[in-house]
Amino acid sequence: MWLDPDRFRLHDVIDFPLVWTGAPVRDEVNGRRWQVEMDALVAQGSPFVILHRVSGPEPHPARKARTAWLKHNKPALARLCLALVAIEPDPIRRLLLERRAAIANQSYGVKAAVVASVEEGEDLAWEILFCAPSREGAFGIFPAE
Repeated sequence: MWLDPDRFRLHDVIDFPLVWTGAPVRDEVNGRRWQVEMDALVAQGSPFVILHRVSGPEPHPARKARTAWLKHNKPALARLCLALVAIEPDPIRRLLLERRAAIANQSYGVKAAVVASVEEGEDLAWEILFCAPSREGAFGIFPAE
């Protein structure tokens, strides 16, 4: 299924299977928009990696709604979203995000990583996409060791 970039506001799907995000989910309207866009990403059926430009704290109601969606859609998301790569240039904030990423790995079944730059994030995303085990449609052509 083709993703129409014009139908996405919070996710940039132009470079799919790299999906860029970073637009803050600040209110209920954006929270619903985020859910609709995530539903579309999962429904399209092909593996992808989300690259996230960290943009500050998320309000509690938005985080609560996002967490509920993630828990409800865990199996499908874990099958198709091969990783979430957060980009945080600040080393102290990056360290804090790395600790939260470890929790996300266990909670949502999606690998999470934190890197310092866009270039590092893209390199990691392509490595994950092309070196992932060939399972259920993953792009991987090299078996995982």
